[in-house]
Amino acid sequence: MIKVNDIVSFYTISASYTPVLKNWRKKHLSLNTGRTSTTYLNFDISFFAVNSKYQDSGMGRLTMKHLLLNTYSRLMPVVGVSLVTLDALKTAVDFYTRLGFIEYSQEPMRKSITPLAIFTSDIGNILDLKKNNHDKEIDMLEGSLKNFVSFKKE
Repeated sequence: MIKVNDIVSFYTISASYTPVLKNWRKKHLSLNTGRTSTTYLNFDISFFAVNSKYQDSGMGRLTMKHLLLNTYSRLMPVVGVSLVTLDALKTAVDFYTRLGFIEYSQEPMRKSITPLAIFTSDIGNILDLKKNNHDKEIDMLEGSLKNFVSFKKE
């Protein structure tokens, strides 16, 4: 049951630059544009968390879909980025890879962290978005989040 003052999930996202090694870029054609630069503008998910009481309930997937949909429909048209990145704890790598994230070439800061990325060009396909129907998709997703919370509310 969700209590009124519970924080169920949260995330933070910011624009940043990330280094991408040349050999990794060659494998991923959407980044293999002949650029000589080794850094790419990206949106970095600095924090993504689901309260342990609500893990394995679908809330993490809903929250990540909300984040990606907002990024895709509201931020990407204004800021041209190639990647959405995050540093995943080893215990969360499977969660993110099921959503479409892949390991990328940045060296991890710690052994317990795996750098993951998703190409911004793939977000629409991953979310199965209809062309130019993003506001409706956002409304539906926000409705799902509200239903999730109200369904489990005491």
